[in-house]
Amino acid sequence: MILDAQARRQLLSEYRQICHAEGRGSDNPAYHRALPYTDLSTRYTAGWAMRGKTYRYFESWIVPSIERPAQQPRDILDLGEGNAEMSYRLALRNHRPVPVDFISNAKDGLGAARYYPQQIESL
Repeated sequence: MILDAQARRQLLSEYRQICHAEGRGSDNPAYHRALPYTDLSTRYTAGWAMRGKTYRYFESWIVPSIERPAQQPRDILDLGEGNAEMSYRLALRNHRPVPVDFISNAKDGLGAARYYPQQIESL
């Protein structure tokens, strides 16, 4: 589906309103660094627990399969990244992730990358 510019703006505006109303995200660096394993806000514990579980699977089974052949850090395009927590975890493994998302604010969007000790460039 292709949306015209006005429809995209409306979608983003409504999505931001929903996230704000739900109290998503945080200005606390510790909150972001704990994700996806721990939700320090305790507002979305079940959702983050599921994301932590799927990330553990990804980290145990998928990431090694891309690391083994190259035996060197990889450039990884991280689509739909949200607040850059997966890119942060990949950077801890010395990869060069580039997170991409349509939400860029610092509480729950790509702007949250500023809370991580590794510099993460985003698109």
